[in-house]
Amino acid sequence: MLGLSWNRLTDITKNEKPYRGSDNRYPVANRRHNTKCFYAEELNGERVYRVTYGFSHEHFESTEEEYKANPDKIRRYVHDDGTATYSRYEACPSTLGIVRSDNTFEFTGSYYGQGDNQIMTSWSKGLLYQSTRHGGMIYREGNPWDKGKGVTLFHPIFKNMRLHIDTMKPHESSIYQVVGKKVNRKLGNEFLKRYETFYSVNEAMLKTMEWKGFLETAIDVVKPHIDDTDNRWWMSTEQKEALLKFANENIDVAPLDAGIAFMCVYEIHNLYRRVRSAMEDQKYWGSDTEPANYYANLKRKLNKELYRTHPEVMTLVEHDMGCPYPASEWGVDIYVNGKEVQQY
Repeated sequence: MLGLSWNRLTDITKNEKPYRGSDNRYPVANRRHNTKCFYAEELNGERVYRVTYGFSHEHFESTEEEYKANPDKIRRYVHDDGTATYSRYEACPSTLGIVRSDNTFEFTGSYYGQGDNQIMTSWSKGLLYQSTRHGGMIYREGNPWDKGKGVTLFHPIFKNMRLHIDTMKPHESSIYQVVGKKVNRKLGNEFLKRYETFYSVNEAMLKTMEWKGFLETAIDVVKPHIDDTDNRWWMSTEQKEALLKFANENIDVAPLDAGIAFMCVYEIHNLYRRVRSAMEDQKYWGSDTEPANYYANLKRKLNKELYRTHPEVMTLVEHDMGCPYPASEWGVDIYVNGKEVQQY
């Protein structure tokens, strides 16, 4: 990520004026591309550069008084016990990460879409992209088809991961272990075969679907399994059980419908609340998420559930840090100091 080096960004703050209306917002490169910028800030007494690209909607808690003053901007949620909470969403610069004076970059985004990965790749000597068969977002230097050098560096990217910008090697706080899962063919082949088909169909569909079509399909899946007299924004235990039963029964016959049902049950990217907002003809104030990103998180969640409930069908295999590990339908687990971290 040499395009985001500490010295380069520092030179920009010295030689460029901040954007109008701000005393700390600067362009990363072309000044006309004002959504690609960084903010010079203080974080815990340390000067840092917060790199942003575009905007997202962030959630803030509100009060009943604020709701009464601005009912069009603040949402009111009534819970099963009759109590109410209030919240609002505001458009805020979408943070990619933080550059520190030790010339490290920390990944702090809530999630990274295709556009985010493309812009960060343009600032790097390697590639950043999503690979569900490697567990999620990865960084790669080198080409697997190059018979000379091949892949020279390979990292799974997880939340709060810090990399040295000049070498792209992990900071000491981000030394990690990668643990993959290898199927025990003797015990697990038949059990896991149906999930391989389920995953391949969902991956193909969700990587090509537009958001509107995805949401319309989700409404068709959810509608028969909910009771409008219940709380409209959170599923009851009975509704979750009904959707989970539907999902398990339709893994083979309707893989996409089953996948959407799993997403609602496991509350992936608030899909259920997005569906209910659409059914009520209300605007959901959170940012839309690419259907492909729903697939990555569904797969991660289901894989953990499958291994947790059927550990006998898989064998754990540890891979070397920084080295490419084999693609797998079953993803990987990543640990820092013995604690599991979340891959993007």
